[in-house]
Amino acid sequence: MPRAGEPSPTKGRTYEKEVYTREEMKALLDRTSSDRSSAVRNKALITVMWQSGLRVAEALKLLPADFDLLTPDIFVRQGKGGKSRHTEPGPAAVQATERWLEVRSKLGLPRDVPLFCTLRGTKLSDKYVRETMHRLARRAGWQKRAHPHGLRHTFAVELTKKRVPVSMISTQLGHTSLDITQIYLSGITNADVHEAMKGVWDD
Repeated sequence: MPRAGEPSPTKGRTYEKEVYTREEMKALLDRTSSDRSSAVRNKALITVMWQSGLRVAEALKLLPADFDLLTPDIFVRQGKGGKSRHTEPGPAAVQATERWLEVRSKLGLPRDVPLFCTLRGTKLSDKYVRETMHRLARRAGWQKRAHPHGLRHTFAVELTKKRVPVSMISTQLGHTSLDITQIYLSGITNADVHEAMKGVWDD
């Protein structure tokens, strides 16, 4: 612990960008597989951040009306810099959110409180989300640092492996420039490139 008035030893520290594998994500989400209301909510929240590329602050500001399960589509009303955008969540995110909405309804939570809220309808903190991810990852046996921003890096890398253009990935992430998106994609390995290029030149 630093003394009063001294800067934190972690302040200004930079970390390696983390990219999580499908196996790691499955192991982490399996640790939320219970019928407890908080577990259902946490699974939905983490899956949405993973499969839509939302920042943790953006995910915690979502209202139920912002998530169209049929399209599917997520409307980010006020992202970084006050800019709004739409992003398309993956199927696991839709399924997990449907389950959480069922639980929300049984809890009697009104639709004008955040989609991912406490069981009493109050706001969740980003600190809670970070601590939850850390706890679940430890239980899952992760060796990597678990944090919400790593889910955004993972989302970007997974889209690239599916040959989604960088410009579209940038839009999904709400980046102001392609240069920022390229930094996110630094987690791609030579093996990933080889796999993605298979069949590209086939007639």
